[in-house]
Amino acid sequence: MNQAGLAAAGVPLRFSPDEQAVQDLFRDQGAFGWGRSLTGLALYGLVRGATHSIEVRRHLSQLVGIYGGRVMATITDNVGARHVIHAQRPLG
Repeated sequence: MNQAGLAAAGVPLRFSPDEQAVQDLFRDQGAFGWGRSLTGLALYGLVRGATHSIEVRRHLSQLVGIYGGRVMATITDNVGARHVIHAQRPLG
C-alpha cells in the first residue's frame, strides 16, 4: 500500500542516482543489509559496532552534503525481553 501511495504521489519507486550512491556506499562499507524503509521515504544500512557506525556516518555525511538529508544512527540492544521480580520491602 505504501508503494502504491508513493507512486500515486509521484514518488519514483526506483532508486534515484543519489539514492543508489548511498546504497553503494553501504555495500562498500561492509553493511550487513541496506535498502529503502517500508514507508519509502528513507534509506537504511545495518552496520555492527559504534566505531564502524561512526565511520559509515562520516562517509555518508560527506556523500550527501549539508543539504542532502539527515544522517542518523540508532543503537539496538538485542539481548531480548527481560522479566525481573524485585523483592518488596514492607511498608512503614
